Amino acid sequence: MDNHVITIIGIVIGFLQGIMLFLLSGIKSEVSDVWKRINNHYHEISCGNDDCKKLVTGNIVIPRGE
Repeated sequence: MDNHVITIIGIVIGFLQGIMLFLLSGIKSEVSDVWKRINNHYHEISCGNDDCKKLVTGNIVIPRGE
């Protein structure tokens, strides 16, 4: 009887792992789509201060000056 219980528990755990992998693969593609949208959007910022001309953060481009 103990072997049957362990077998059933193993099947249930395997089924739950399959569901989790399916959900995680969907989340991975959604996160990838979000990053594509983020990386295709940027703003150029004008700055007269020499310190901020050296900075580039993400796709917010701060010109380096003339």
